[in-house]
Amino acid sequence: MDIVAHGATPEHILRRLQQKGYTVSRQYAAATGAACLSHPDFTLDLSGPTPAQARQQAQTGAYIDLAGHWHPAGQHLGYVLYAGGSDAAITLARPLLDALAPVSSAWLMTGPAGSATFMRQYMDALGYSLHYGQAAHDMQFTPADLLQRLQGQEQLLERIRQLAQRYLASHPAPAPATSNLPPDHRQPHFAQALAQWLLRLSDTFPSGPN
Repeated sequence: MDIVAHGATPEHILRRLQQKGYTVSRQYAAATGAACLSHPDFTLDLSGPTPAQARQQAQTGAYIDLAGHWHPAGQHLGYVLYAGGSDAAITLARPLLDALAPVSSAWLMTGPAGSATFMRQYMDALGYSLHYGQAAHDMQFTPADLLQRLQGQEQLLERIRQLAQRYLASHPAPAPATSNLPPDHRQPHFAQALAQWLLRLSDTFPSGPN
């Protein structure tokens, strides 16, 4: 399978694919543009599109919003991947996704195009929060320092809430079933369910002082 890398696609991703037996070329004319991998049958967008941008691109063909933690070690170990796209587009790109992941099928389909970037943004925020909390645990603070750091966590929670709200504004979740008969088969996709849970979680935390 021949793959063309566009824009700012990291070199270690190309080397990973080459190790997996892919023929990869780079379009150097747009080396500073949006990162993506293209095949005649589909496109993997690594640029972190907004939900609106991803939805527009998905109307042009088999398009997948691919978000990952693009650490250089992934060349040998594989990458943590989130893939958003239609079932048909995901099916076409599955062999390439398997090649980029640590092992076959070890990647998450998050929903339609645009959902993968939302998932990556949430995971980045969560990782920052955990790192921030550990750093706070390892240091000594005055009461003023502690208050400042707690306020920082409140701001982070608000950013996560806004992220979830923006996603659901672009991808409204199905209305809850009003009856169990007949069974309601409408289910939120993964990113929708996560966004709904984040909003419910944020509602359980008291607001900080104004």
